[in-house]
Amino acid sequence: MRISLAQIDIVQDNKKENIDKALEFIKTADKRGSDVCVLPELFIGRNINNAESIEDYTIKTLIKNSNIGIIFSFMEKFGGCIYNTAVILEKNIILGKYRKIHLFRPMDEDKQFSSGCKPLLFNLNNIKSSVVICYDIRFPELITNLCINGAKIIYVVANFPHPKLNHWRILLKARAIENQIFIVACNSVGVNDKDVFFGHSIVIDPTGEVVMEGGKDEELLTTDIDINKVDFERKKCFYLEDRKEECYKIKNKGSNGQKLTIS
Repeated sequence: MRISLAQIDIVQDNKKENIDKALEFIKTADKRGSDVCVLPELFIGRNINNAESIEDYTIKTLIKNSNIGIIFSFMEKFGGCIYNTAVILEKNIILGKYRKIHLFRPMDEDKQFSSGCKPLLFNLNNIKSSVVICYDIRFPELITNLCINGAKIIYVVANFPHPKLNHWRILLKARAIENQIFIVACNSVGVNDKDVFFGHSIVIDPTGEVVMEGGKDEELLTTDIDINKVDFERKKCFYLEDRKEECYKIKNKGSNGQKLTIS
């Protein structure tokens, strides 16, 4: 499977420029023979005026150009709420959408968005996969649950800022290793009002090895992955099969211990 990551410098107040830029990256990814092109989180910008329903301009524009798979997130207006919603497109069809569950309070996402509560599984290029958004990667239970239910690739769309590059790489490697999956993570670059986004979009294999990693500048990254490596590594030892959830519950919370009398 060939994957492209569009590491975009998002212009916060120019929705059209961001869409045009994304379309150029998607066309280039298609020319390279990619099966999927991943865009960063909220690739048209964080301006609340950019919020749309799923039937509006941005989605329709991308659908017309989805000869290959496209994964991205945008501000979705729905039922009087605004969600940070990831959408998966393939050959002019919406395969699914996922609303960000964990909202990042230091960037006031809890004040700007409503939280989703439904993880998503989908088949893209005949591979069972899932998508999470940025802060979600800090919650291993979510990723593990997706993998227990069949996901072999976790796509990540993100706006991960400085000074968290070390966190970004460690968290993504950990999610790949502990679940023996491919992690395909696209981050943005550039500056908004108060944050600097460092890029380093990355593909990590089921052993935690880096297949491809970008730098700090805007670019389109492309690489091939062999999905058979997931099953190959799991045949050696499938960590998730050895989980013992019944043993993880703490039954004596706050216990002060027990005094023993020795005679």
